Amino acid sequence: MSLENLLEKLDIDALKKLIENDTVYESKVLRAAFPGTEIMGMEAVDLYRIHFALFHKLYMLQNEYIKEGKYLHVHFMRTGVFNYPEDSCAFFNENTMSFCCQEIADGQSHCELHTEQLGDDKLESLSQKYFYLDTRNYDKLDSASAESLLSGAWEVLSSEYSLNDAYATLGLSGHENIKTIKIRFRELCKKYHPDHDGDRDKFMDINRSYRMITKWIKDSEIIS
Repeated sequence: MSLENLLEKLDIDALKKLIENDTVYESKVLRAAFPGTEIMGMEAVDLYRIHFALFHKLYMLQNEYIKEGKYLHVHFMRTGVFNYPEDSCAFFNENTMSFCCQEIADGQSHCELHTEQLGDDKLESLSQKYFYLDTRNYDKLDSASAESLLSGAWEVLSSEYSLNDAYATLGLSGHENIKTIKIRFRELCKKYHPDHDGDRDKFMDINRSYRMITKWIKDSEIIS
């Protein structure tokens, strides 16, 4: 089933009613969004398809809620909508499920402490968001990749797309360490971020490349 067909079947009213009134596990969100769907016993590829469709829609909604002054926290264990604090730190703590709310300097959205801490966590969150917004990651899904994805390997890349291609997309030689790669990704995020009038397609390619490279480095470290 195509992503478009799944999104047409998604009960948006039931989904929004649930997440606006509670903080819930993905299984409960799936049941609300796709009523009548039996998750238990479902084939891995079918389960991942509805998971992808759900998260794709949630991240689309996240952008809409921002316009209303609300933050949609998307997580497989804790998804819910929260009102952004006014004139105070908007850092959201996943452990306490609350905002920092400390004083901020003029023109800033986070306090001094959390401005320093955002770094890599913010990058990874942004990368995950655009993984689900990139419909190519759904279109390339098959049974083998679904098993891998459900076990925690969050990449679906075409066989034609090599590691060398990924490094070239980021403008790197292929010998950089993880810190340098993240700095480069951060620079490209600022330039091409879709939420700030950047090139959406270019950002999608950059994100896919970044995820492929960092996954390869982490796997290499485990093997060695």
